[in-house]
Amino acid sequence: PLHGVVGALEGAIAAMRERVTRGGLVHLPVAALQVVETPAALRPIAAPLAYRAPADAGGDGVLLVTPPEPDGRRGGLARAELASVAAREGVPGVHVQLATARALPHPVRRALITAEGSAAWAAYAEWVMAESGALGSSEERFFHAYRVLRSAVRLLLDIVMHTKGVSVAAAADRLESELGLSPAEALAEARRCCANPTLGVCEAVGRRALLALREDVRRERGPAFSLGVFHDELLRYGALPTALARWGMGVA
Repeated sequence: PLHGVVGALEGAIAAMRERVTRGGLVHLPVAALQVVETPAALRPIAAPLAYRAPADAGGDGVLLVTPPEPDGRRGGLARAELASVAAREGVPGVHVQLATARALPHPVRRALITAEGSAAWAAYAEWVMAESGALGSSEERFFHAYRVLRSAVRLLLDIVMHTKGVSVAAAADRLESELGLSPAEALAEARRCCANPTLGVCEAVGRRALLALREDVRRERGPAFSLGVFHDELLRYGALPTALARWGMGVA
């Protein structure tokens, strides 16, 4: 586990911001992103990471990070994991999507955050940064692959827990055996899957839908296709479902 996680994560987000800007991958919002430790009173019930979007176009986003517990009941982030986390939760991930949405003129797109739209963009953003080479070391690429595997396991558990009657305890056992989570971490993850039906499906299926949309737009536009322009167009739909963005962009 990595101690001093706030400063380390701030550095990883800054590196992603520089990479995104240099590569012209997307226009970044004016809103800053503050990384702060989760208040002590909230840590027993908090997720390891939680993002709070700006209240309006002039506000800042906040990424709450829950530090590891000395007794080992809650693990921390590994150093090689920070790049993936920064891409997913910060830039060009959740923060860029929701801070951009807060400045949109259309009130529905500005305010409505759907699970499919938000989870899909987060997973897609991490994927794009992996494609761009921003996850440069073998350790960083390993953690990205591990996070994709974890997403696939959550997808499966999301389905069987809510349609097949699989218990939280059984789901935790599977998370522990297939992902190497500690018993406490596996139980917490299983409980989150139980409390957030369809979120695992939205993440995995949503990432695939965005990748498919990107390739369809690339095929239609040919040499004129620009990844940065595509991302800017997509973010003008806020966190609406990808199907609505596809319809609005006129892609068959």
